[in-house]
Amino acid sequence: MALLTTSGITKPVRKLETALGKVADGDLDQEVQSNSQDEIGTLSRSFNRMVTNLKQLEHDREKSSEQLRLINFDLAKEVAFKDARARLGELIQEMDELAVFSDAVTSFFADFANSQVGQCTCAPRHHRQANPKKKVNFI
Repeated sequence: MALLTTSGITKPVRKLETALGKVADGDLDQEVQSNSQDEIGTLSRSFNRMVTNLKQLEHDREKSSEQLRLINFDLAKEVAFKDARARLGELIQEMDELAVFSDAVTSFFADFANSQVGQCTCAPRHHRQANPKKKVNFI
């Protein structure tokens, strides 16, 4: 009789112990079957509920991780777009400055040619209005 009682306790406890070890190693596909209404049955049902909750937590973590990855990707695209837009603004400003310089050089050479040869009609290639605050210095 004592052997049956001991076997009835140790066998389910060993099943729980084995399943707990697998869960501890990351295997969440564990379930312990028990129809008993004693403490071992309560412990088995609690174990199964714990594994179900761990699976849900892992699922939620993976979902949050994916959402975070997508947000980071969108942020990276936005930062790259802002950087490109800023660089484009810088390039446009540089082009405007080159146009002003080009107009000044054309005017300089037109004035020089007029002083050396007489009348020469040279118009600047760029028809942009020069910024009156900017000064172009010739060396």
